[in-house]
Amino acid sequence: MHALPESKGIQTVHSDKLLRSLEMLERILTHNAEDDVYHDFKYFDETSDASRAQGSLLPLWHFTTEKTRRKQVTALVWNPYYNDLFAAGYGSYDFLRQGGGLICCFSLKNTATPQYVFSVEAGVMCLDFHPEHPFLLAVGCYDGSVLVFDVRNKVNAPVYASKVTTGKHTDPVWKVRWQTLEEGLLGGSSSANRELCFLSVAADGQVVAWLLSKNELKMEPLMQLKLIRGCGISSASSGGVRIDLGSGVHVVKRLPRNPELVPRGYLGNLSQLSEETLNHLRWMAQKDRLGQDCFLLGGPGPVRRWLALSYCELAGREVDFMTLSRDTTESDLKQRREILHANALFVDQAPVRAALHGRVLIIEGIERVERNVLPTLNNLLEDRSMALEDGRFIMKSSGYMQLLAAGHSEADLRTRGLLPCHPDFRCYSLFV
Repeated sequence: MHALPESKGIQTVHSDKLLRSLEMLERILTHNAEDDVYHDFKYFDETSDASRAQGSLLPLWHFTTEKTRRKQVTALVWNPYYNDLFAAGYGSYDFLRQGGGLICCFSLKNTATPQYVFSVEAGVMCLDFHPEHPFLLAVGCYDGSVLVFDVRNKVNAPVYASKVTTGKHTDPVWKVRWQTLEEGLLGGSSSANRELCFLSVAADGQVVAWLLSKNELKMEPLMQLKLIRGCGISSASSGGVRIDLGSGVHVVKRLPRNPELVPRGYLGNLSQLSEETLNHLRWMAQKDRLGQDCFLLGGPGPVRRWLALSYCELAGREVDFMTLSRDTTESDLKQRREILHANALFVDQAPVRAALHGRVLIIEGIERVERNVLPTLNNLLEDRSMALEDGRFIMKSSGYMQLLAAGHSEADLRTRGLLPCHPDFRCYSLFV
């Protein structure tokens, strides 16, 4: 027997040729071990289904791996060219317990183990293979990023990835799909540019086209979808995702119209919060459901502000922030006169914007404001009313609805300068 040198033997053990041989051997062993299953896959036919209203399902394989434990299957797509190959995306639909994501490419030729495994930083929400380049896999993630993998590389890194600097979604991506766009839509005229492009839609309402350029993923927003919750004035608390806080209290996370106004990065993992913090959040959730404002009293420090912003992040509430001081005047609470293009205009301030658009107004420094300013603020908080400098008047939403019921139209009331205070308007006052 001729012995190979040790270095050459090590190279042979780790060579691609041996790896392909072992993969082929594993496929043969799997086929032999599951011969009955493969036979059912090709020839199973339940004759009694012809006389039934519904057919029969015969489970064949269970695809799993150690890395996918405690993860949910959030996406699945078959390869358009290799009919035995499909990709499964793993993440979590528990939006308060998010972790890393995983992509596994399984083949019916070898059901024992995935052919390719790719890990991503955020949970995977959607997948799509390119119809003409079946090695390209587009991925949409929970953190709003989109990725493109080349499964031929077998490298645990995407060939393209969206970035904050070049543009990305701000909320989970629900769907990605490869698309051949019309010439000129993204500034490209070649057929390659039109083919290597995919679309994405996310919870932020954006529909975006992504062009695979040489060095980066080029983002081109196509449209902004708006959430319609019915006509007239209505509470937005009926839409969104329900989040249980324990003790019979829950929060409905809203779908904001302006996601950039919703605080981010304050709450963290809900399961890791202390019981004291959860009690505060439950109290704020109950006050919110009752339509009441909150007065947060505490010592110096950022805790009160953090608590208010954390609840707004949890509930998906848009925020307008205002800091009061001894120099604050009525104009700072209502409207300021500003000059734009040689015209004097009244610009709504934070309290007015929050009242009209149903946002949370966070006021800090209320203990420092002069007494002559407090009646203006009190009218807005107690009566939900405020007379504006431009002649308009904000009135309580219930009174506005009574006027509509009496036969007045919205156009007529707006002509008279009457505006409703949004029923979702809340005020969180921070006091030391």
